[in-house]
Amino acid sequence: MLEPEYYTVKDFQFESGEIIPELKLEYATQGIKKLDSDGNIINAFIYLHGWSGDYTSVENLASVIGPGKAIDTNHYYVISPTALGAPRSSSPSTSPLKTEFPNYTIKDMVNAHYQFLTRGLGIKHVKGIMGTSMGGFQALHWGIWYADFMDFLVLNGTSHRISNRMYGMYHLMNQIITEDSGYDDGRYTENPVRVMEKSSHLGFLWSLAPENYEQCFQSRNEFLVGVGEREKDAHQWDAN
Repeated sequence: MLEPEYYTVKDFQFESGEIIPELKLEYATQGIKKLDSDGNIINAFIYLHGWSGDYTSVENLASVIGPGKAIDTNHYYVISPTALGAPRSSSPSTSPLKTEFPNYTIKDMVNAHYQFLTRGLGIKHVKGIMGTSMGGFQALHWGIWYADFMDFLVLNGTSHRISNRMYGMYHLMNQIITEDSGYDDGRYTENPVRVMEKSSHLGFLWSLAPENYEQCFQSRNEFLVGVGEREKDAHQWDAN
């Protein structure tokens, strides 16, 4: 089981110009660390999770990341950080700022991790960066803004931009939450679980390719049970 660790970036400046005195980043590592003569890590491989994920999301890729796998942890030191904006790293959900938390961009996510890797772990160069979905957005931007920082990129289920359909779905999910009376403009004292369930239900209906719903569920009752399980997952999410 992965054990989380934490690093604090001091005086982190967002793309908007806003500054947070202490930006907390969660991460976990696995594999064997190799050092050069100056003590710098030289075999790091970074995994960036997708939307609603965290440092544990790397475990979903156990078929390709691990001892003897394509990303062999006998050779690579795998670092899986939790993104800026995701719970347990600094985010609206975990900060007293709540809805006043600075609006952040993919560039902010990348810069936060860059400062963590270079200042926190003293890494000057990594072997590769792999990103899934939202993590893939970040990986692409790593290749633009820090092109010399890695040898290769691995992009998984991602694109250079989200589709209008996906943008519309996320916008609707946000509306369902923020327009609910229990949300109270983000000042709620008790997480509005029921509206989170509804939003999660909607998200589940477009998260797979249409044929996958037919393959994964043999009947409509089985499908509705699956939707109900997805709604239960929402109990661990915070509305902010």
